[in-house]
Amino acid sequence: MMEGSYEEFTWENFKRKFLAKYFSETARERYGEEFLKLHQG
Repeated sequence: MMEGSYEEFTWENFKRKFLAKYFSETARERYGEEFLKLHQG
């Protein structure tokens, strides 16, 4: 039987790991700022 660390699989854990691996914090900040500046037109 495998013994090891167990981490609860929740949406928050998944989202944190996914963003850390595929979308850096600086990119999130930059794209977040761009998103907030969008306007319809």
